[in-house]
Amino acid sequence: MPRTLGSKKVSPPAFWIFFAIFVLPLVIKFNWSNARDSAVYANALSMLINGENPYESRTFRAGLFGSSLFFLISRLTPDFMEAAVFIILGISGLVLFISTISSIKYRMYDLFALVVIVWSSTNRESLSTIQITGLLLALTSISIFSINKFYVDQNKAFLFVGSIAAAIAIDLKPHLVLPSLILVLIARRCYKFLGVTSLIWLLAHLVIDLLSGRSWTLVWLKLLLGLASSSPGTTRSDLIGFWSIVSTIFGDNYLLNIFPYIIILIALALSLRMRFIGNEKIMILGFSLSLFTTYTHYYDYVPIIAICVMTLLDRESDFLHYCFLGIIMLSQNVESAEGLFLALGVLVAFLTLNFDLEDYVSLFIEGRKLLCGVVAFLILHWLIDYFTEKGFNESSISAFCVLVLCWVVFIRTQNASIKSLNQPKLN
Repeated sequence: MPRTLGSKKVSPPAFWIFFAIFVLPLVIKFNWSNARDSAVYANALSMLINGENPYESRTFRAGLFGSSLFFLISRLTPDFMEAAVFIILGISGLVLFISTISSIKYRMYDLFALVVIVWSSTNRESLSTIQITGLLLALTSISIFSINKFYVDQNKAFLFVGSIAAAIAIDLKPHLVLPSLILVLIARRCYKFLGVTSLIWLLAHLVIDLLSGRSWTLVWLKLLLGLASSSPGTTRSDLIGFWSIVSTIFGDNYLLNIFPYIIILIALALSLRMRFIGNEKIMILGFSLSLFTTYTHYYDYVPIIAICVMTLLDRESDFLHYCFLGIIMLSQNVESAEGLFLALGVLVAFLTLNFDLEDYVSLFIEGRKLLCGVVAFLILHWLIDYFTEKGFNESSISAFCVLVLCWVVFIRTQNASIKSLNQPKLN
């Protein structure tokens, strides 16, 4: 029997060198003259120090406590390196998140999975705008690691560190991280962690408000409430997702505006019965739940894609090649062939690294999987074009297809052997 393509192991240094080579083009491509969205977070605290209103333009929509992390990174980084540093930190944060949900065994297949996630269309969107998604996932990973360690050991050091990371993450993007953190905390009955996190968050904002002489926390919360109450049918063009599709079908009405909150309350109620459910299920539920808000971007899909790819990897599922790969490489702009060429490039590189003159059977099988992935990609292109002609938002249809596929993958592999977060290991 020929060996399974991708089962070849490499040394950890060689593994990370190969990974760096594969992701270097992304760092080069998106190394803009400024750090774009990350710079907005970094400059918010600077504006406050200079006596300006950081929320006046409504571009900055995070808490000032969370922005202090980006302010610190920006001050420690030379201007000409700022964009590259934030991109590298974003990729590193995503890798940390991946290592928290699954063991990296230093096989070529593990390398392939990591590269697929980093090069996926949703993560490319995040890197293109130099979003904070990767760093946000790193903070979430530290929090979840600490929650589980504190649950087992009752070590107060984990309680303190995890609570600070959670408070910063919540301050940066509450709609994305709050559902997952709350579900994990409720499932673990770790209410002390919830209390300490809340206390740190409140004290941090109280200090900032007292030092600045104005209640910027209330200004921020008012801005968030305005975004949360936006009608699904009238949200900005960069906001995509499920409710945009629903509003196109049923029109805009009052009941549609309250449905997101009803879904969140139902999920929270169900979480009270999830104490013995695997953490990977809680996490994919939490990150999916955030996608049902009316404030959703394409790059918010990165965590559930990472979870699903690693689920398929641990199950050694052919579905990763047959269908999933071609779809997650899909560009948000479906008129571009970029996603198709990226999917082809990653697979060809993977096949080249694993090429064995005596292993033609495995090579033929992988080539067949490549062809199926390309077919799936082209079919999805046709479906998106079809629904776009019917008046649906192009980006929302693309993102919704990714979300549905993630749930199909996860349900089919719900017994996958993802490493339990009861005893997580940060590499």
